[in-house]
Amino acid sequence: MRSLSPSRPISTKQISSDVLQSSKLRISLVVAFLLQAGCAAFGTTDTGISLTTKPDTPAPEFVFHWDHQLVKPSTFSTHPGEFAAPAHSAGTDEVVVGTSNGELTKLQASNGEILWQIRLKAALSSKPLVARNTVYASTFGGQFVALDLFSGETRWEVDLGTTAEATPVFSEGRVLVKDNTDVLRALDADTGEELWRYSRPTPEYFVMRQSEAIAVDAGEVFAGFSDGHLVSLQLETGELLWGVDLSAGAESLMDVNQAPIVREDSVIASSYSGGVYSLDRASGEINWRQALANITDLHHHQGFLYVTQAIGRASAYDADTGEPIWGFKLANTNSATGVVAFGPYLLLSTSEATYVLDRASGYPHNKLLGYSKVSSKLTFGADRLYMLSDRGVITAFQLGW
Repeated sequence: MRSLSPSRPISTKQISSDVLQSSKLRISLVVAFLLQAGCAAFGTTDTGISLTTKPDTPAPEFVFHWDHQLVKPSTFSTHPGEFAAPAHSAGTDEVVVGTSNGELTKLQASNGEILWQIRLKAALSSKPLVARNTVYASTFGGQFVALDLFSGETRWEVDLGTTAEATPVFSEGRVLVKDNTDVLRALDADTGEELWRYSRPTPEYFVMRQSEAIAVDAGEVFAGFSDGHLVSLQLETGELLWGVDLSAGAESLMDVNQAPIVREDSVIASSYSGGVYSLDRASGEINWRQALANITDLHHHQGFLYVTQAIGRASAYDADTGEPIWGFKLANTNSATGVVAFGPYLLLSTSEATYVLDRASGYPHNKLLGYSKVSSKLTFGADRLYMLSDRGVITAFQLGW
């Protein structure tokens, strides 16, 4: 193990390439997306479309680009090892990823070259945020740091006092970060000074890990909390505009733990056990609700809402009316952990593999094989897919169709 000092950049000359060299693995990754002859083995759709009848959309091309072993895997680990998804910096075409060994790494997205790597005080607790040439990152235990994107040098650091597993959000010179005790803070992005805070009581019973929960648009903050409430706040002052309970009477696991989707006149949000809601943006009044449970991700694209559930199901809805369009259920019991749109396709991550579905019908084109499971969400940028496996390997695929 390299000896790393806290919050100090490491010269790239000190870092040996950790790219996996196994030719067997290389081959399996290059041909990872295999067209399945028997699509029924994937699962079933409830659109009435035959799984043996392909849509007109051709299967996409996914070509292995590069990978790095960032964490030495534990032989005895029986739980997900990596929760923090990679972050893609569009302006510099770089990827920043934090891992369970406390390292934060910046890589060149085009070739996987490690540009810098630092050691923080503990394992990374959420996806890093890249904004205005700064990387914002949080660790288990409450360390929240701002680092120079180019050098990795620390700009400022604050102690939140507790872990923040919700991904931070940047807007208008502020960084919004919500910790695991349901305290939402607005910090000055340049200094780390706390500008305001809003909090709600944390339930005494079981709650979910807060992977997302914050969205900002046009001076309004929409934030979810573990008691099942979604609130709208003024970005400048933190003043409460409205709040609504989305728990639908659930007594546990009611968290609003996915980032709300902010549209022109509505906000779409979910409670893990209480369902998916469309709310009037100005008042918080309910437009429609889908009574779903075990919700693990929400994604909006071109008027359609895509939802994944821990029961191994993905589904599509009309975002305006809430009417169901299609549903896809995995043939096994693996959890569906996230979904992202790519052209005419959906990339569906699960605890077993990543599936490629047709966006219009839910038809399963193929699935990604040849790597260990991924518990963190997928990251898409510049026609590349980035994933961090539970064994500490970050992999990039070039996408096309």
